[in-house]
Amino acid sequence: MLPDYKSKVLRILYNYTSQRHRMPTVHELENKTEQSKQRVHDAILLLGRRIKHTKAANGKA
Repeated sequence: MLPDYKSKVLRILYNYTSQRHRMPTVHELENKTEQSKQRVHDAILLLGRRIKHTKAANGKA
């Protein structure tokens, strides 16, 4: 399970791509989550690692 601000970043990323057809900027993520640039960056890195780990566990590249 993800901490609150990290799950919020994930929800924002999903909604931006589905509704606006683009990825949000770091500045937009800072504003939406009310977190610092460093915390937003940490959340994105964690999400990326989880995706890699999940793909590796499922045998995908």
